[in-house]
Amino acid sequence: MNSSEINRRLRPTDIAIDDNKMWMSLAESNRFACVDLTTKEIEEVKVNAADFNTYNYASMEAYGDYIVFIPTHARSIAIYHKSKKEVLYKELRKPEENTGWHYNFRIKFHYSYKKDHLIFMMPYYYPAVVCMDMTDLSVRYIDDWIYRTENRINFNRFYGYVGAGCYESEDCLIVPLACFSALLKINFNTFETEVIDINIDSHGFSYMEMYGGYLWLQGKDNKYGHTFKYSLEKRTVEEISPVESRRGINNHFLPFESLFGDGKWIWMIPRTAEKIYRINPKTLEYDEYANQYKFPIGANTYHEPIVTYMTKKIGNKILMSSVDGYLYTLNPENGKLERKMFFMPEEIYKEESENKIQYSMQHGGIFSENSAGLEEYLNFVCTR
Repeated sequence: MNSSEINRRLRPTDIAIDDNKMWMSLAESNRFACVDLTTKEIEEVKVNAADFNTYNYASMEAYGDYIVFIPTHARSIAIYHKSKKEVLYKELRKPEENTGWHYNFRIKFHYSYKKDHLIFMMPYYYPAVVCMDMTDLSVRYIDDWIYRTENRINFNRFYGYVGAGCYESEDCLIVPLACFSALLKINFNTFETEVIDINIDSHGFSYMEMYGGYLWLQGKDNKYGHTFKYSLEKRTVEEISPVESRRGINNHFLPFESLFGDGKWIWMIPRTAEKIYRINPKTLEYDEYANQYKFPIGANTYHEPIVTYMTKKIGNKILMSSVDGYLYTLNPENGKLERKMFFMPEEIYKEESENKIQYSMQHGGIFSENSAGLEEYLNFVCTR
């Protein structure tokens, strides 16, 4: 693979499947891509003119004729109208100046959930859960729970406000908190919130999955990634021993990104671990999944070590976007792991490379080879 092909790899931060098309928000681009699932070709790459950064959007949702892109580095929510091929931008309010609260404009949200006409945006460094009503595109900020619990949030070891994964319970949405060991319950009708405490020695959770009548929670504040089995009905919790004795578990922060139940196993998807692991939900023992690929460790836009930009379950398959540009699909039923690489069209990549270099020069930034590639940089400079 030559340098141009390496830099033209599409690294999705999230994926939405809609009408036999796969929409992707991209890690190192201010564009988003649409892949025709029949031909496997890039059908459309759209410029995001409102923001020129990397890692603009970390999550996305399809609703009717719209694709909604949830901002990470971007300033606004982007709402793409597929028929008109137009983008509407909905700016977020600037968080209040509150001493001690964490807000980082580079990593606002990292996960979303759609319930009928409502899209919930889960914050990392934005101090509110944001809910967009797609019937009128109105936005609601749900932050009362932060005011009630701010004295419990350890801002010196802050790992985000809310984790990923969720569970619907009657008329409420339940999500894991990442800032301390608890769950957040949001009423779909009134938007009132309740904090459900989990009395364990953990700072918070990175992911949650309902499986077999239990909430499986991935701990966020330890070296080896403790996992917890929680009964919402009985309010009891069981800690599962970590896998520090296993090969492929390193000393990086947060070895596992997420976990998914499939009928036989709880699959543990790596964030910094080199391999996939799985838990037997009956015996609570770990099993190393012997896949044929080794996941390389890279870094995200805020310099944390990662193996995957994204993990997501679509249908009966688990999708993973790795830092080396592969999109992996894991079929839990047969344990088969496959991967494919998508590339940005060459003419669009060339245009974007020049735009990135110009932007960096105008704003006094340092040129990053990950953004355009040395070959593209030299071609740009030597032909001007």
